[in-house]
Amino acid sequence: MITEEERDWLRIRWEFLRRDPEYLRLWEQFHDWQTGKIQIGDDSDLLLALVDGFARFGLGQWVDPALDFEKISEGNLPDAWGNRLTIEHLMSTKCHTVLIDDLPFDGSRFATTLTIHIDLGRVNSRTALKAHINGIIDRYLDDPNIRKRPKRKTDYERILEIGRLHESGMSNREIATHMYPNEFVDPGNLFDENSALPNPENAERKVSHALDRYHQLINGGHIDMTYP
Repeated sequence: MITEEERDWLRIRWEFLRRDPEYLRLWEQFHDWQTGKIQIGDDSDLLLALVDGFARFGLGQWVDPALDFEKISEGNLPDAWGNRLTIEHLMSTKCHTVLIDDLPFDGSRFATTLTIHIDLGRVNSRTALKAHINGIIDRYLDDPNIRKRPKRKTDYERILEIGRLHESGMSNREIATHMYPNEFVDPGNLFDENSALPNPENAERKVSHALDRYHQLINGGHIDMTYP
């Protein structure tokens, strides 16, 4: 079962991934090979790359980049091999990887990951393992000595929308006017200290930074998107 949070993350990630030039190139090669347009030897490195290459993009299978997320979610389409295409194809097992290691929680550095050391010799059932892990996590979260770096949430929706507008032919100025209209509105009362002055240049800088991030995301950056 996929939660709504996971679903939303997969949707955003898919929108960036399906625009990745490298993914588009490899998908075309895979599709041409599968449909018989090109012939590749059974021992070819290219064949191996095409058959298993989807994993490098964090996918569970090759998915046609022309497909919308909602179409994939319906589960009524065939996947690359003729089987039923599901939303799970957009998620590789590495999204759920649990790293188990020995790491002291002494508060000496910011906690950016949580690693857990488990003595499997002391855990003899699935129930006991779950209880053991939950106990470790509870103690970790309750430890006042652990400093947790505040997480700044990336507005992927806004980045994606700015990228779409750019691809439609709009200039940075036009996008800025559309996305940040308040930056272009004269407050009317310059003597009101609470009135924000218009700042079109700042709006354009925001658009420029968002486009830089957009191009980074569609050129492989989607692979390292924070989950969820």
